Amino acid sequence: MVALRWLSAALFLVPCFAFACSEDDLGSDTSSQTELVAEGSPEAALFAFLNDPLVDAAAIKAGGATTKAASALVAHRIGADGVAATQDDDRFGSVAEVDGVPGVGPATIEKLAFRAIELGYGSMRGEYYGVYFTEKQAERVIDLVNEASLGELDVDASLDKRAAENIIAARPIGSMSDLAAISRVKSTALRLLRDHADQTRSAPICDVGQPCPAGLWCTGGSTTLGRCVNNNVEGKGDPCSEAGTCGPDLVCGGRTDDFVGICVPAWMQDEFVSETTASIPDGPNGSTGEEVLVFGMATVPTDAFVRVVIDHERPADLELTLTNPAGTTVMVWPRGSGALPDSIPVGVPGDESANGSWLLTILDTKTGIVGTSRRFSLELITRFD
Repeated sequence: MVALRWLSAALFLVPCFAFACSEDDLGSDTSSQTELVAEGSPEAALFAFLNDPLVDAAAIKAGGATTKAASALVAHRIGADGVAATQDDDRFGSVAEVDGVPGVGPATIEKLAFRAIELGYGSMRGEYYGVYFTEKQAERVIDLVNEASLGELDVDASLDKRAAENIIAARPIGSMSDLAAISRVKSTALRLLRDHADQTRSAPICDVGQPCPAGLWCTGGSTTLGRCVNNNVEGKGDPCSEAGTCGPDLVCGGRTDDFVGICVPAWMQDEFVSETTASIPDGPNGSTGEEVLVFGMATVPTDAFVRVVIDHERPADLELTLTNPAGTTVMVWPRGSGALPDSIPVGVPGDESANGSWLLTILDTKTGIVGTSRRFSLELITRFD
């Protein structure tokens, strides 16, 4: 289950005061208000989800709203004429505006925000000028460009000095989109920033000969490398909320339809990326493999998500499998399933090692078409066994 950051207090400030009120009573007509929200925040995810014209009442209901509230949210978005993509559409721009819809209150907002992030709305994860950033890489880079001195950007990160000066002049920088819009910050600069932030703002790497600083300990499981982490996080081991949320510096792992999940420290979640380009030979038995090394996690996985970028004219011909460090292979995407989605949840053994080499195998099951694998990433949430 994809983690939800701790929702800001703004989601829950509702003016009931001393009066008892139901969710139908919460909020007021605030459709003219618009908030400035950070890219990747729960609020941004919520707005992106509710404003997506492809998200209908059924999808909103599946996210935790009642039938009445889901219909009311869609009706608000499409405006008085009842037709989407017309001039009277009223897109959501503030939490108060969402809260003002009949049948919607803090509990529903929290559930919908979690569902939005679970589906990838509002995330800073993505490709900018051809450079891929995981969610944590994007967060590290935003910290870097807002905190670093000119010398660190120019000399240590090896940026063109003009790009470094433009970054400092543009502060505060709130999102990856804002960063990518700065003059001279294109693919080369973004790759340098990503790599420098990985080196300087990730948890320190540790091994037998390189112990951790005081107060941190080395986790890594079966690999020779680990990460120095703080495992003393308040709330770890607690059940996730009904909406799948946890407190600060925690993520929700192991959530299913009949289990709320357990809160684990945020370091137990990460995404590992292979950007190797590989040819996919013609079928019926043409295959290629993409590998990532997972390290610094807890011992076993609770959740796994595969993300791929594949060029192939007939994606339904492809079959994808994933092999874990213990050698167990599971199905990721059966042949005949159609176009590949952006993120694929995968059921992996929860009692075998998370740390080590994971192999994605891409098999072309039919003749006539060759393809190319351009990127493979594996996101894991883990726990101690």
